[in-house]
Amino acid sequence: MDSYQKKDKNAAVKKLCLLYAKMHGQGAEFFVDGTPVKWGEAALTAVAEESIYMADYVVGEDGHIAQVRLDRIEP
Repeated sequence: MDSYQKKDKNAAVKKLCLLYAKMHGQGAEFFVDGTPVKWGEAALTAVAEESIYMADYVVGEDGHIAQVRLDRIEP
């Protein structure tokens, strides 16, 4: 990974961490492949280079995101 790619990845992780921290503050739960995880782990998983993850956002009755579910997909 060159320095440009590393910079882009770091920026993506920071943005996702801010978003997931906000969602966590509003009560969202986070899952990776069906296992509950902390929001920071979910953010790092979402931008992992080794695997591709698809994010599903489950909206609760109050209109806020209740769950973020990251599942590995095979290309």
